[in-house]
Amino acid sequence: KVGIGTNAPNRQLTLKSASGSDSNFSIQINSGQEWMLQQQNSTGNFRLRNNAGSDIINITQAGAATFSNNLTVQGDTYIHNNKSLYVLDADGHKSLRITNHSSGSNSPYFSADPDNQAADTKMYWYIDGAEKMSLDHGGNLLTQGNVTVTGQLTVNGTTTTIDTTNLLIEDPLMLLARTQSGTPTLDSGLIIERGSST
Repeated sequence: KVGIGTNAPNRQLTLKSASGSDSNFSIQINSGQEWMLQQQNSTGNFRLRNNAGSDIINITQAGAATFSNNLTVQGDTYIHNNKSLYVLDADGHKSLRITNHSSGSNSPYFSADPDNQAADTKMYWYIDGAEKMSLDHGGNLLTQGNVTVTGQLTVNGTTTTIDTTNLLIEDPLMLLARTQSGTPTLDSGLIIERGSST
């Protein structure tokens, strides 16, 4: 065992600073460029520092790491403890994948651009590899399944279109032209389209 700054090294190579000082290990080339591995005395953090003495990576004793610049990952990345991972793909498109504890094929995920098209401004939600919901830049929401509203539903628009085979209404009363007041000026009722065949 080799010790630097200590007569009792406990590892193959032990570097120990004087009391109250940081421990530094420097790697240099002939041009003077330097990388420094440092254990900070005041915090105990491990730091990788560049030639200018700026932190590139700072790792706490608890294992929390802070990167001062971009991080490029070319393999799989696993996020645990209900954390989120924001990802840019190779083309710079934003996407977010959330993986549950089942198999990867059943994992739900969100993508801002699943088709890898920069002009695609929709946000998509996928489950089991199939699109379930999308939201475009105009605020239009499209779902591929059932929607259940447990509270009040308010629709503000000019026309509401319902394309269903059967419409089931539990309420015994229907109120038409509810915003009209004063002298009656509108006809009110139901129009039934029965086709043009005679």
